[in-house]
Amino acid sequence: MRAIVILTALLVTACASQTAGDDPFLWGRLDCQRTAGNPALMAESEKTRLTCEARAKTASASSAYGNINDTLAMKACMLDAGYQLQRRNEFEANCKK
Repeated sequence: MRAIVILTALLVTACASQTAGDDPFLWGRLDCQRTAGNPALMAESEKTRLTCEARAKTASASSAYGNINDTLAMKACMLDAGYQLQRRNEFEANCKK
């Protein structure tokens, strides 16, 4: 039980720091297309995110691990859809043409 509390605290801390600083996390497309300025890609990205959030909540509701399972399910779903959670600088470096 204590391990779950510690892992949850670490996860909450990590989530809270995701938008801090000049290098925020983002869901970058694996094909390196940018959603900014492209309404069709923005709509697709939002639909994918909402679908994956719903799936993750379902997965976490059926698990004893709760939020940890929720985060893993979200990442797996988004990866299956062609998105990876990464820092903006990582995305830029990986997608240099």
